[in-house]
Amino acid sequence: MIAGRIRDGGSGVCLFADASRANGALERMQGLLGRPELQEDQALLIAPCSSIHTFFMHYPLDIAYLDRTGSVLKTVYDIVPWRMSACMGAAAVLETRAGALAHRGVVRGQQLVWEAGRAA
Repeated sequence: MIAGRIRDGGSGVCLFADASRANGALERMQGLLGRPELQEDQALLIAPCSSIHTFFMHYPLDIAYLDRTGSVLKTVYDIVPWRMSACMGAAAVLETRAGALAHRGVVRGQQLVWEAGRAA
């Protein structure tokens, strides 16, 4: 996993200061399985990815599907364990704590930017 943060592409505001990026096949397959529940400022970016499942998860998530430019194609709020979700055309998925996307006002069409390294 690569440590980083997620910023709003328009305003530059840091939305998730404690984000990780799963790049390798094993990291992408594992995702958040077996990990503690995400905190308010945490997120996991999985790329490439166009679908997720919450099998064996113990907590709900908010999901944002992103295209290759980082634009939000679709949001799924409060997806509970034992569900599947997908988005045709998605290049990446941002997984957050349930309620975190709405709290930050993340909406369809918004551009999100991944930056390696922790926020200052």
